[in-house]
Amino acid sequence: MSQTRPIDEHSMHTRTCGELRFENVGEEVTLTGWVSRRRDHGGLIFCDLRDREGITQLTFDPEHSDGDAFKIAETMRPEWPIKIHGVVRARGEETTNTKLATGEIEVLTDHAEVLNTSVTPPFQIEDGIETSEDTRLRYRYLDLRRPEMMANLKLRSDFTFAIREALHNREFMEVETPSLFKSTPEGARDFIVPSRIQPGNFYALPQSPQQYKQLLMLSGFDRYAISAGQQFQPFGTGLFRGVFAQQAALVVVDVDGLVLQRVVFAGVGCLPGRDRHRHDARAIVAARGGVVFRAGRAEEHREQYGKI
Repeated sequence: MSQTRPIDEHSMHTRTCGELRFENVGEEVTLTGWVSRRRDHGGLIFCDLRDREGITQLTFDPEHSDGDAFKIAETMRPEWPIKIHGVVRARGEETTNTKLATGEIEVLTDHAEVLNTSVTPPFQIEDGIETSEDTRLRYRYLDLRRPEMMANLKLRSDFTFAIREALHNREFMEVETPSLFKSTPEGARDFIVPSRIQPGNFYALPQSPQQYKQLLMLSGFDRYAISAGQQFQPFGTGLFRGVFAQQAALVVVDVDGLVLQRVVFAGVGCLPGRDRHRHDARAIVAARGGVVFRAGRAEEHREQYGKI
């Protein structure tokens, strides 16, 4: 069935570049994305169109639709954002690309529109590039276009959503904790943020959500989850070192007063590399996909936490 209207009023396309399959053959589609590759075979021009969902091959034929789209395809270059309209058709067995989810089809283009132009990017927008990290960070907006980087962000998004959905279905209350807090007398050094409203005073970035958990338990929240908050600890500036980790803390207090605390590390970022074990054993567990469990009597927690 042909779908000619956009997905919603804010979309310019009717399909994404990663969802078309053999079952969509014969469907009229409108696609938008970046030109990933362009191959001129003389009589035909092939273009790989990329968006955040995947890649679809476009075919431009000079004998199709008076060759208007073909003329535009002759001028297109990598990373130009374009909008096209065409018909999905099956590829031959000898031209099927098994490496792509959309490798069984292509879109015969009858209309193309260049939305903008682009200079040649400083590195290829593809996986497995051998580009220095400094260059990738300088052009971060280009680096994040690469499929593997988009896949990382999507995995994190899906994982966080699954955690929230599971906890919501089990009547957990999600609590978002502040990023600025009073400095605490702990072993690690603090990152401090000067206060503009109160000159001479400073906030500290949280090293762990422990005090927030204590406050909530004393306040009577018997089933809550602290949202995946960041912990900032100045490990140093050497090679393979970083400054923060990220975790989600779940706490349940049962009717017998036993505090069951399960700390699930939802993600770790910029942690120390080769010497990670010197700083935080929990970070090692998190980096390896593990879980940290803790348990204690509510009376002990009340006595300790009463000092706040």
